[in-house]
Amino acid sequence: MQSAPRLILVDLDGTLVGRDGQVSDRNAAALERATAAGSQVVIATGRPVRILMPLRPRLDASIALCYNGAIVLDLDTEEVVQANLLDGRVFQDAVERVRAAGHSFAVGVEGTPDVGIRVEHE
Repeated sequence: MQSAPRLILVDLDGTLVGRDGQVSDRNAAALERATAAGSQVVIATGRPVRILMPLRPRLDASIALCYNGAIVLDLDTEEVVQANLLDGRVFQDAVERVRAAGHSFAVGVEGTPDVGIRVEHE
């Protein structure tokens, strides 16, 4: 008899989450079977924590890698286990260099207070 994998790392969008934006009954049941068999299920997503959490009741998982891995979140306690965030000064410098080169672009930031990014409207 084959034993369950120790770790299952699974993507959300387009994998667990369907076009309707929900975790299907089939996928939720598969996660439950995996954890019942002893596997640790880890969710990997580019989503921010605030957008992941409404799906939490359907995710039988213990850890989530959010923001494409920048945040490691304990789903049971909702505590950030590890954060690998971009330094706001580095980000501001990059924005200024791209602007100085004459490029027009838009930037979206989340969860980065006090980095000195100004809100600009054209």
